[in-house]
Amino acid sequence: MCSKILGTNVSGLVGYTYPKLHKGKEWYVDFYALDPVTNKMKRKKYAIDTNLRIAERNRRATEIINVVSTQLMKGWNPWITSDSSRGYVFFEDCINRYLEYVDRMERKKTRQGYRSRINVMNEYLKTRVTPIKFAYQFDEAFCNDFLDWIYIERDNTPRTRNNYRGWLYSFAEFLISRKNINSNPVERIRVLPEHTKFRKDLTAKMLKQMTDYLIKNDRPFLLACMMQYYTLIRPGELSHLKIGDISAQGGLSVADGCRCLTKELDMIAC
Repeated sequence: MCSKILGTNVSGLVGYTYPKLHKGKEWYVDFYALDPVTNKMKRKKYAIDTNLRIAERNRRATEIINVVSTQLMKGWNPWITSDSSRGYVFFEDCINRYLEYVDRMERKKTRQGYRSRINVMNEYLKTRVTPIKFAYQFDEAFCNDFLDWIYIERDNTPRTRNNYRGWLYSFAEFLISRKNINSNPVERIRVLPEHTKFRKDLTAKMLKQMTDYLIKNDRPFLLACMMQYYTLIRPGELSHLKIGDISAQGGLSVADGCRCLTKELDMIAC
């Protein structure tokens, strides 16, 4: 298609035309190269100073033509901002490789969290007029726009936005290690100030009230509270326990445990 539009000087295989000198009121060398983002041929132009003598202009034009022709034949593309050959990799392929990497992580919660962030980024990509197509387009402007979308369009807190920034940084490091980009575009993006979380410790009286209520109304939840209180088990770990993982032999009954917890609270209150 390009050869029909631009003439027989177009290489359909490599996606460029050979540089050509134009003389007139302005002297310049131009050529066309395939822009991988739009998949269309775009014109590149090098102006030649008209204050130079004609012989000097011709010499300068010859130099430009020779240098540019050599670069084009070696695979150079003026529309690619990254000097890494892997910048041409489709961004969708980068995401798929990243998900394969995430699936090999040990912690299920980590895998779920990273997959969730990828899903949100894919949702954002659908909102863009021109979604990024290649890895080299994952730059500071894209990351800033994505974080603004998280913070403003989705109406999230500064903490959530900063959490996404941290994830974007690690995702960029993944791309760097695969030579898809050369530097981390998130480094210069600031962390937003966050409001301090409001936390209030439960008093001994409040704990005793909660215990009395749970003994009468929700003993299974009381058992979960006791297990965390006495064993310091994490909530996530506790949620994965099965009945067969616990041995009651030689242990306390629920009633005994409640009495122990009540005694502890009474001592705290004193």
